[in-house]
Formats: sequence, structure tokens, C-alpha cells
Amino acid sequence: KYFMKRYLQRASTLEKEISNQYIFQRIRKQFDIIKLYENSENKCNIIEYTLKNNNYCPIKFKSPLHGYGVKCFGQIRRGDVVCIYPGLVYKYGDPLLLQSILNKFILQRKDGIRIDGKDNGISKWNFNSASERGKYVDKGPTFIKSDSSWMDQENMVNPFAIGQYVNDGTHSSNCESIEPNVIYYEYDFIIDNEKNGNSWDMEDIRFIPNCWYNNPYIDEGRIVIPTMLLIAIEDIPNNDEILSIYNHNI
Repeated sequence: KYFMKRYLQRASTLEKEISNQYIFQRIRKQFDIIKLYENSENKCNIIEYTLKNNNYCPIKFKSPLHGYGVKCFGQIRRGDVVCIYPGLVYKYGDPLLLQSILNKFILQRKDGIRIDGKDNGISKWNFNSASERGKYVDKGPTFIKSDSSWMDQENMVNPFAIGQYVNDGTHSSNCESIEPNVIYYEYDFIIDNEKNGNSWDMEDIRFIPNCWYNNPYIDEGRIVIPTMLLIAIEDIPNNDEILSIYNHNI
């Protein structure tokens, strides 16, 4: 289809324009807004606060296309990080059979890493268990674990952690294809308190909605937490649904 060719061209162009530093700066802003909200006396909810300070916020809603989806509140600009795909991270070879049964929320990266974004059942139990096992020591006796609030929509800490609900515009329930407006982008959170390059502090882990099923991957003393981002390939106006193509990521 014509729009598929155009989508791939726009995705390729965006890939050449963005960098890890570019992504880091945008997620850094999102995390800083969450910190400000935690320390504020503002009585509004996190979505309203994010809108005031970030110009946009993704929200889960009942989609006319298929089940639940994600739409934009505010104005998203091309290149913005729209969502993070939350969930438990599995390396190639990790057991995933039971969790995968009737599970449409497992996303695979090109490097073979899979992310289980289901927020209930055995997937939820596994995430909570792994998050507790994988707690990290920060300063002194302080333990930090990954954000598990994405499984409780009423009490979410990070409002951007809803990428698992983004629909595929080419597979709607009414058989109509709609051109996607975001792409999947493979990204690794590098945790390094020495702040080498575009790395994250240990305290930032509590905003990251991903953790390893097994022991975390350590690279030269730095913790690596893989995820998948959804990045806008065009300006997305207020109230528009966020749409992707499931089988394409960069």
C-alpha cells in the first residue's frame, strides 16, 4: 500500500536524525517532570501536571479501532518520545512459554530481547517478583526497584509507560487501515552513577517500567535495562489516537 511505503520512508528519515543523546534529553525531561510532581503541593493528577509542563501526555482510552488504545492529550511534535513500552525483559533462551499463552503484549526487539507488557495474571506476578529480586542498592541502605505502577492505571507514577496499549493502524476491527504516526525504537537505559555519557542515575530506576526476568545485564559496571520506545514520525494533534505498525521497529 502507498501509505506503508511512505511510512517506511519517514521512519528511515527519522532514524537518521535522532541519536541516543536526543532520546536521553527527552526522557530526562519526562522523568524530571515526575520528580517535580512528587515534590509539589499541586493537587491535580499526574496527567494534568504533565500536560502543564510537557505540552502533551499520552492516555489510555477505549479505542474505536480495537479494544483499548492510546491517544494524545496536548500537542505531540515529530521526534517526541510518546510512550515507553513497559514490562518484564527476557533474554533469548529465558522461559516464556506459560506467559505467552493468549498474551498479545509480548514485543520482540531485533536483538532477540522480548518484553512482556501484560499487566495481569502470571505476567504481573512475574514482574513484581523480578522487581523485588532485582532491587538495586543506591546510597547506604537505600534499595531501588523498577517502576511497577504501570500495572495499576489509577496510581501510575510514570504516565508515559503505556506503550503496550498502542494499536496497530493496519489491523483495526473494522478492517480499515489507518496510517501510523509513531515508530518503535529500541533503547537501552544505561545506569551509571559516574554519569559517563548519556547515562542514568541509580535513582532513575524507579521511573523505568522495565526490569530483567533474570539477573540484570552488567556492562563494565553499568546496569543495562532494555526497553522499546514509541517515537512520533509526524506532528500529532490533540485527541488523535497513537498508531503504530507492530512488525516494524528501528
